[in-house]
Amino acid sequence: MESSATSLTVFQPLIVHGLLQTADYARALDRLYFPDDTEYELERRIQVRVQRQRIVTRSRKPTRMSIILHENVLRTVVGNNRVMSAQCRHIADMSTRDNIDIHVMPYQAGLPLGMAVPPFTIMDFGSDTRSKQLVEPAQVYCEGYAGSAYLEKRTDVVTFRQAFRRLQQASLDHHPSRDMIREIARRHESER
Repeated sequence: MESSATSLTVFQPLIVHGLLQTADYARALDRLYFPDDTEYELERRIQVRVQRQRIVTRSRKPTRMSIILHENVLRTVVGNNRVMSAQCRHIADMSTRDNIDIHVMPYQAGLPLGMAVPPFTIMDFGSDTRSKQLVEPAQVYCEGYAGSAYLEKRTDVVTFRQAFRRLQQASLDHHPSRDMIREIARRHESER
């Protein structure tokens, strides 16, 4: 479904979203999450993730992505500081693309919704160019350790859109976010 979306609206409070992960970051996560995988299986997973990323990096009609990363995502060491430094630099570089809008929600924002919010992605699919009708209604994907859920009811989509707007209001603007991401990358680099 992600590959069919024309835009993705993402909140990620814990780990870097798969569409922004470097291969080394993904490898470090997957080694822990899939401990019984062979090296071949692990590398196959990484290649699938890299291929997934083409939807936001392709030159023709790239998917638009608006993402809020909690500061925790950038400071939590996955793999090691070298991996994190490269990962943060990659995120900062991706934030310069016209179709990718990245905001960082700093620790000081607290809990803008009054409670913890799980990682979620709102997928919009655009409309038919001739009839102007939606190709498919928007959906929310909520990610979880023991399983994930797709929410299709209009009220659920509206609830998550409102949550995203409030989280975005509590987040830094584009340029301050990019500056913070680069500063955290330098800090990881210095702690190697």
